[in-house]
Amino acid sequence: MCETLLACSILIDADIMSGEEYCMHLDELYEKDPDNDFFLRLKRCSSDVQESISLIREHYKNKDIDYNVFGVFLIRTLETVVLSTEKWPIQPIE
Repeated sequence: MCETLLACSILIDADIMSGEEYCMHLDELYEKDPDNDFFLRLKRCSSDVQESISLIREHYKNKDIDYNVFGVFLIRTLETVVLSTEKWPIQPIE
C-alpha cells in the first residue's frame, strides 16, 4: 500500500496534490498498520513534505512496485482533479 504514497509524491511534485492531502493518506495507512516502521518514520517528518517524499523515493529505490495499486491510485486521483473545476481549469469533453 505504500505505492499510494509514491503516487502522492509524484502528484505533489506536479502541484496537483497538497501536503495536507498526502498527510491524510499517510494517516489512513498508519492507522491500518501502526507497527510499520516506515509509516512511523514518515509520520515523524510529516510536517516536512519534501523530506517525506525523499524517504518514500529512497524506500522504493530497490523495491518492487505493485503497479496495479500505484496506477489505480494515480489515475483515480488525476481523474478526480480533471473533473474538478476547482483544481483544474480544463473542462471535460462531452
